[in-house]
Amino acid sequence: MSEATEVVDIWTSNEFKPFADHCAAEICIHPIHQQQIENYVQLSGLISKTKVDETRRSCRVISVAGIIRTANREVADKRKGVKRVQGGSYGSFFLDFFDEYGKKMDRARKELGKELCDRIVKHITSPKKKVSEIKRDKIVTKFRQRLQQKRKKHKAELPTGFDITARVGGKIFLRILTKKNNLDTHVLAEIKARKIKITKRQEEVLTLAEQRKMIRVHERGLLVTKNPGMELNEKDVMAIVPVSEEVKGLFTLQDEILNKEAGIVALEAE
Repeated sequence: MSEATEVVDIWTSNEFKPFADHCAAEICIHPIHQQQIENYVQLSGLISKTKVDETRRSCRVISVAGIIRTANREVADKRKGVKRVQGGSYGSFFLDFFDEYGKKMDRARKELGKELCDRIVKHITSPKKKVSEIKRDKIVTKFRQRLQQKRKKHKAELPTGFDITARVGGKIFLRILTKKNNLDTHVLAEIKARKIKITKRQEEVLTLAEQRKMIRVHERGLLVTKNPGMELNEKDVMAIVPVSEEVKGLFTLQDEILNKEAGIVALEAE
C-alpha cells in the first residue's frame, strides 16, 4: 500500500481486507465514549454479561458516537479552551442540543423516505450482517469440515461399554468362595468349566487363594479381550461372571452373605 501510486480505498479493496478489519477493530473504536477495551468487547460482540444482544449494543454505539460525542464537541467549540464540559450547565445544554438533534433526524427521515429508513433499521437489527453471525458461520463451516477428516483415536476415547456390578446381579464375588462358606469345591469346578489348565498335583498343592487367583487372571483376560480400550489390573477383578453350574447357583447364598455383612436381616413374610 505504501508503494501505491494512486489513492487506495481499504474498505472496498479485497486485497486490503485484513488491514481494514484490523482498523475497524483497533482504530475506529477510539472515538467512541467509554474505555477502549470495553468498547472493543461491545463492538465485537464477544461477551455480554448482562445478556444484551448485539443489536442493542450496535444502537448504543451509534447513539454514543452520533449524539454524546457530537454534543461534547459542539460545547468545546463554543467555549474556548474548554475540552470537556462538566457541572450542572452541561445538562441544560445537552437537552437543548438534543431538541435540535431530534429536528435534524426528523428532516433526515423525511428526505430518505420510509422505505429506505426501514431498510436501514432492518440492516441494523438483522443478525445476518452482524460480526458475530458471520464469525459463527465461519466457525461452524470449519468445524463441519474438521469432522470429515480422519483423526487419531486414543484408547480413552474408545467405547468400553458398561459393567454390571456383583451387588446388582450377574456376578459372584471371589471373596465368598472360601472354606468357611463350604465353597472350596466350587472353586475347582469353576476352574475346570473355564478350561484353565490345572494338574492333579496342583489341585492337591495349591491353596484356595491360589486357585481363586487363577480364576481372577482368566476373568481379567476375558474382560480385556472383550473391551480392548479397558485398563484393568488383576487386583481390580473382584467378581466374576460364573461359568460352572455350581457357581451359578450361588446367587441366593451370596445375597445372604452380603446382607449379613451389612447387618441387614431378611424379613420373613407373614
